Formats: sequence, C-alpha cells, structure tokens
Amino acid sequence: MPTRKSPRRVPAIRSPRAERLLIVAVATMATGLVWVVASAPLGLELSQPGFGTQPPQALPIWWVAVITLVAGLAGWGVLVVIERITSRPAVVWLAVSLVALVLSLGGPASGEGVGTANRLALVAMHLAAGAVLIPSFYRSARRRIEEDR
Repeated sequence: MPTRKSPRRVPAIRSPRAERLLIVAVATMATGLVWVVASAPLGLELSQPGFGTQPPQALPIWWVAVITLVAGLAGWGVLVVIERITSRPAVVWLAVSLVALVLSLGGPASGEGVGTANRLALVAMHLAAGAVLIPSFYRSARRRIEEDR
C-alpha cells in the first residue's frame, strides 16, 4: 500500500523586512501585469490624465513600476509608524490604507484627455496594488503583534 505524503508547506519568511520587501515587489508585478494586459491584448496606449493646462502623458511600464514601488515603500513606512504609535496596528493600517486607496482612485477618475478604457485600466492598477499591499501588510502587522507577545 503506497504511503500518502503530506503536502509540502512553503517555509514562512522569518524576517519582517524581507517579507515586506517581497510584498512590495509582488504589488509592483501585479500593476505591471495589468499594464501588460491592457496594452498588449487590449491594444490600449495607456496615458495618465491631463490636469489643468497639462495634456495627458504616456504611461510606460517602467513608470508604473516606479510609482508602485514608491507607493509600496511609503505604505510600509506608514505601517512602521502605525506599529510604533498604536497597540492595534493591523486595524489602524486597514482603516488608513483603505482610505488611501479610495482617495488614490481620484487620480484616474479625474483629469482630461483619456478614454473610459484607459481610466478603467488605471483604476485596475490601483486596485491591483491595493489588493496585494493592504491584506499582506495587515497580516504582517498581525504577525508582528503575535511575535511580540
């Protein structure tokens, strides 16, 4: 009778810094994937909306990656501050990050000179980054609390 092997568990990342850096990297890949799908199969030439007298500007994939990295690292920084000043960092992170995500959607929703499909792709990039960063940093903050006990 063959023996049944238990499923292999992926080892957890022990370092919170390494874990959070990986989270930011995955968020960057997620927004890049949205850009690729919107650009290649859908044929969109993505642009960021124009504001005021500025016309819309092309949005290359490297710029999407830079902005996601900056936003992810800024979110990490906010989480570190939250962890230092509150006893419930995971809950506070969740509230702050969801407000920030909703406010960030104002950029793609406003401005001039881009079509609906372009706006939807920009919103999808914001949501993709949020879908990775918010719950992952939330779990990371909860683990830090449990480790400190």
